[in-house]
Amino acid sequence: MLIRRKNRIIFLIFFLLCVFSPMAFGGQSYYIDPELSKIDGSIHYSVVGTYHAMFEDFSGTFHYDPNDVGKSWVVFEIKTASIKSRFETLDNIVRSKQIFDVENYPLTIFKSKSMTPGEQDGELLVVGDLILHGVTKEITFPFYVEGPFENKKDGDIRAKGKWVINRKEFNIIWSKWLDVGGILVGNHITVDWEIVGFRKKGGM
Repeated sequence: MLIRRKNRIIFLIFFLLCVFSPMAFGGQSYYIDPELSKIDGSIHYSVVGTYHAMFEDFSGTFHYDPNDVGKSWVVFEIKTASIKSRFETLDNIVRSKQIFDVENYPLTIFKSKSMTPGEQDGELLVVGDLILHGVTKEITFPFYVEGPFENKKDGDIRAKGKWVINRKEFNIIWSKWLDVGGILVGNHITVDWEIVGFRKKGGM
């Protein structure tokens, strides 16, 4: 009888852990680790060929439910002034009113609105709002997820995506006279990003 009672208690504890675990309530939230993650941007610039830069200061949350990806979402913000490349002079121009105008628009923000399964394993199709240079535009892009992993020091979950956006749609104009047909600066900005997430305490 004592053994049966112990088995029942063990089963009850296991059942409660399963039922009341974060995953049972629609997934797990992960905070984005900026030290292990990266956000890189590039654009054609005739002076240097292609201007490659990275953003050093960003944060966000990725909520992922592998059983129902429609309940998954991601939101993060980038401090636009944290852009850095090997061309300090160009970085200052990019931060200036001529391009990003970081004093008036210090943050670039993305908030997903929906996620649906893609054709490949681990692929999601993400739709969301990108707020850049004071303009909000809906964008769609593929989003690839690896994990979640168990007891990983280098991240509990990993994901990557790519944006290709037309800067003129966000009112980023290089020069009213020279910025015709992308002569000096290309029209399209490519942003490649990879995020590493760690489970948030408390789950949700």
